[in-house]
Amino acid sequence: MPQPRALTERQVRLARAAYRAGVYTQGRLARILGVSQQTISRMLKGLTYKVCGEATRPELMAALSEATVMTPVWSHGLELGGNRAES
Repeated sequence: MPQPRALTERQVRLARAAYRAGVYTQGRLARILGVSQQTISRMLKGLTYKVCGEATRPELMAALSEATVMTPVWSHGLELGGNRAES
């Protein structure tokens, strides 16, 4: 049986900030990060990954500006690709 994928602190911080800023839905974050929507929901509620916190707006904006439409560029972080404002 495959092991569940553990998220890095950077992935958690950026995912929380991106969700709260309305950049991605929980479902889209789950697909990007390779985890279930339930994992994302629990992370956002603070039930898991409690010590990670949330990225600041400048950190999020810098990471988003690195992302391109077709290429995931947040290696070792939240890997982005596709549309940024998916509803």
